[in-house]
Amino acid sequence: MLSPALFRAVELPALTAIMQRMAAVVGHPIPCIIGGNTAPIVEIMLETGTGYLVCPFETDQAAFLEKVRARTDIRVRVNADLRIISNGPEERIEAEARRLFALVNNRPNVCLGTGALPFETPPENVRVFLDYVSQA
Repeated sequence: MLSPALFRAVELPALTAIMQRMAAVVGHPIPCIIGGNTAPIVEIMLETGTGYLVCPFETDQAAFLEKVRARTDIRVRVNADLRIISNGPEERIEAEARRLFALVNNRPNVCLGTGALPFETPPENVRVFLDYVSQA
């Protein structure tokens, strides 16, 4: 809910400090996972020193991915719309997986997933997504 300028001025210093301390403890850069509309701040998020970003389904995913296209050293998880994964049907889940494949356009160091799924999500729906992605 912060503008990119406010995110840089207010949030970035604290976020960077804590991420660097945690990275020092675990011995490697840690993920920077922020939900919502993050396309406007993705370049700022990279300043934390992270090695892993999440491209939420709520953001302009094409714009987000374009901004990190050259940063193949950064792993990017591109999230599917969790409403589709939770509710199905199978055809919609597979269509969502196809949409994600088209978005990533063979970018290396990417994975496909979701945010937290509702408890009521049928396990079969997750399997449909996993099976489709693993066979593609």
